[in-house]
Amino acid sequence: MAKPSRKAFFATPTQGGANSKTALLRRLKPIVTKTNTMDDTKNEFFTDGIGQIHFAGGMVRLDLMTLQPSAEEGKPPTSHSRTRLVMPPQGFLAAFNSMRQLIDKLVAAGVLKKNTNA
Repeated sequence: MAKPSRKAFFATPTQGGANSKTALLRRLKPIVTKTNTMDDTKNEFFTDGIGQIHFAGGMVRLDLMTLQPSAEEGKPPTSHSRTRLVMPPQGFLAAFNSMRQLIDKLVAAGVLKKNTNA
């Protein structure tokens, strides 16, 4: 059996009507935004948390963890280190201060509550 062409999976826009390619691009334009970086791209990645923090070779190394489902049914997910973020101590301190400021804002907004037991 012949494999369907890629075009078969997408509706073909009509010429100049409300469903035309240009009309679609006009509707999508507000969604597409540019960043202020030199190459206009940002890479995003997800982490469930920081596993370990090391200081080696004059750099701070953070092991970023993701939760993976257990192979056995009913068992809790396990954490795995998939990415390591490496930065100089000054960058680590700047990031720590930024995180502390964000925590204060989240507490003030009621998103987080301070742990009075700590």
